[in-house]
Amino acid sequence: MSNTTNSLDGSIAYLKTLLRIHKGMNLSLRHKITDEVLRELPTKKFH
Repeated sequence: MSNTTNSLDGSIAYLKTLLRIHKGMNLSLRHKITDEVLRELPTKKFH
């Protein structure tokens, strides 16, 4: 298990950049994009 949150920080940075590039989006579309990006993140199962 990693001691850092680099992977999470990288994923959030990608999402923030994506949303910042498209400033004209309404709130509903921003939520849809956020949901899709978070759904596609790889998940790790811990024992």
